[in-house]
Amino acid sequence: MAPILCTYAHKPTPSNHLSEWTRGRMYGLHETGMHLREIFNSLNIYLTNVHDTLVVGDQEGKDRNGRGRYPKTSKAQNNAMVEEALKNCNTTYKDIAKQIAPEVSQKTIKYRLAEKKS
Repeated sequence: MAPILCTYAHKPTPSNHLSEWTRGRMYGLHETGMHLREIFNSLNIYLTNVHDTLVVGDQEGKDRNGRGRYPKTSKAQNNAMVEEALKNCNTTYKDIAKQIAPEVSQKTIKYRLAEKKS
């Protein structure tokens, strides 16, 4: 029977949450010139955790930039929609769309008014 080859001697701890001490140790080893595989073997952490922390950057506790879509309406347009809805209670979403933002759907206007209400 052929031996099973593996890249590490023992199984790493299955945790995605690293302590400050472990994270600092990881940065220290990386600054000394250690490769990612050597770091994960010495600290007994999954390689993906080492990679995510060192290469991609640790995003824990920070706002993540570059996620989601840009809103179709500006804050000024949102305020104008609310003012128009408050002026005339019988105004429909379609009328508001024609007056303020013709490129925006009625559903978007409904969502914006609901956001402002809450």
